[in-house]
Amino acid sequence: MKKPKMIMFDYGQTLISETGYDPEKGTAAVMQYAVGNKHCRSAQEVQAAAYAVRDELGRSDPKTRHMFNTEIPNHMFTAYLYKSVGVELSLTPPEIDRVFWDDSQRADKQNAASKRFRVYHRYQRVSVPQTPQAYF
Repeated sequence: MKKPKMIMFDYGQTLISETGYDPEKGTAAVMQYAVGNKHCRSAQEVQAAAYAVRDELGRSDPKTRHMFNTEIPNHMFTAYLYKSVGVELSLTPPEIDRVFWDDSQRADKQNAASKRFRVYHRYQRVSVPQTPQAYF
């Protein structure tokens, strides 16, 4: 097997740019994997419950959110969210995150990305990974 000279990880407006975030779409995608829905909740109702938790934690008001340092890992948050609204999913926590992410987050290649790849290849520079994820 031929080994690569380098592996680049980037997700910070260098090679790819986040172009939109639509949590309602992500929740709708996750809800397709519901195997139980005790209270017949729609994706919009589940997302409204997610917003309510966010608001209760004080993370939605730009004037006060810096005062609240509560960090909730996604696996814990989604487990709490779906259980609290009576929805049972057939997905594992990492699968829930992946399905939500794939449908809620949009990313496009930066305009100068091809040029940057040529420069990196030419000088064999490797950028410092900002996040160890590659969604192309």
